[in-house]
Amino acid sequence: MNEYSKKVLGKQSIETLGIFTPVTILALDPIEIFASKICALCTRALARDLYDANNLITHFENEPIFDLLRRCAIFYIAISSESTPNSFDFYKMENLTYRDIRMKLIPMLRKQEQFDLVAAKEKVRSYLNKLLTLTEDDERFLYLFANGDYKPELLFSGEELTRIINHPMALWKMQNYKR
Repeated sequence: MNEYSKKVLGKQSIETLGIFTPVTILALDPIEIFASKICALCTRALARDLYDANNLITHFENEPIFDLLRRCAIFYIAISSESTPNSFDFYKMENLTYRDIRMKLIPMLRKQEQFDLVAAKEKVRSYLNKLLTLTEDDERFLYLFANGDYKPELLFSGEELTRIINHPMALWKMQNYKR
């Protein structure tokens, strides 16, 4: 395991059936998982991305994580996108159709589970419009990152910065930035 993995993955204790002592595993923070799902929705927008974002919004609706989630989503979108955006729109999500849901999502759901495409789009769009309202530091991070200058301190500080400063994908993108 590399140093980055040791810093990012947190230890969690889980209980499993048939094992009498708790087992400790390495796991990503739920906020990082949610941010990566938002990134997937913004960059590729498959039916399952909308489904995941819709469910995660329901799960995290009342959590006091909005600011950190925004910063993580911006970071993941920056490092995952072909070209770093300076704003966010959800046109890819808007292009999802009932056919996409019927063909690619419904077969994956439990038999009794229903999915309302229109309601999910509205809920997710509303949430992401609020979430991805950029601060000056967010805009500066995206501008600099798009121009080959990685400044994670514009998004993070303290332990968060320590965990993210040597992110392999961010470093790789900077190393391979075409000037």
